[in-house]
Amino acid sequence: MLNRLLDHAASLLGLTLLELKQYLQDGDHIIHIAEHQGIAAEQFRELLCHNISLTLKEEHSSGKITQWQYDQYIDMLDEQLQLIIAL
Repeated sequence: MLNRLLDHAASLLGLTLLELKQYLQDGDHIIHIAEHQGIAAEQFRELLCHNISLTLKEEHSSGKITQWQYDQYIDMLDEQLQLIIAL
């Protein structure tokens, strides 16, 4: 789930996953990167939550994930988002 969130975060920030990971390894924080891109912290969190929720709904509807997996991902989403925001 964490890699999926990072991938969505990179997309929102106009970066590749590799670029985002490099910024984070260099000591940047994801919120600072977002703010540098003109996205406020809470707005970034809301956009990320919305995007990942839509992806999960699509995956569930298409049969890629089961109802149980969908429920588990949704239950973990807030905790994982907080981890992402702390990076």
